[in-house]
Amino acid sequence: MLGHAPTYAWYSAEYGSGRLGQDEYEAVLPDAEARVDERIAHRDLSAMPDGEIDAYKRAVCAACEALADPAASSYTAGGVSERLVDAESMSVDRAIDRMLAQAPGRILYGAWL
Repeated sequence: MLGHAPTYAWYSAEYGSGRLGQDEYEAVLPDAEARVDERIAHRDLSAMPDGEIDAYKRAVCAACEALADPAASSYTAGGVSERLVDAESMSVDRAIDRMLAQAPGRILYGAWL
């Protein structure tokens, strides 16, 4: 949502995992923000309390990390190959849900239930 996306400085200082470099973070940020916006049903964050904005930013950061390091989605051994059901999408959704569930009052989290 416009004006609420966490900057790389916020990611490094507040989210604090430091797993992604700035270029890698910024490369996946638009997709991560879109995924979180979908998950919260595109709610308007401008009237949300700071705790909800913080949960939104944390969810975007978690989605960035999940998108930058996707889960294995297929493998091949000999002549046999296996494709897992949308493993990347599942890990991104779980990362987002973990952060939104921590919001005070869970306003954002309840938006998509």
